Amino acid sequence: MPATPHAENTLIMQTTKGKVVIALRPDLAPKHVERIKMLAREGFYDGIVFHRVIDGFMAQCGCPQGTGTGGSKYSNLGACPSNAGRESAVE
Repeated sequence: MPATPHAENTLIMQTTKGKVVIALRPDLAPKHVERIKMLAREGFYDGIVFHRVIDGFMAQCGCPQGTGTGGSKYSNLGACPSNAGRESAVE
C-alpha cells in the first residue's frame, strides 16, 4: 500500500461508532474506486446501514434496504482480480 494515501483516494465515513478512514486503491481497482467516489459524491452512502460486520475482518454496506440484497442504480462492476493486494490494514 502506498505510504501516504493521496487525499483524493481517502474516504472518511462518520458512523455512530466513530470515524472510519478508508484508503482507496486505484492502482488495484480503478473502476471500483471511481464508482465509490461517484456514489459518495451523490450521497448514496449517507445514512446507509452496515448490514454485515465481521470483527477484525470486514464491514459491508451498500444496500439501501440494509439487508444486503440491494445496491445502487448502477450495474455491478464485477470482482477485482484475485491477485489484487493482500495486505491488511485491520489492527
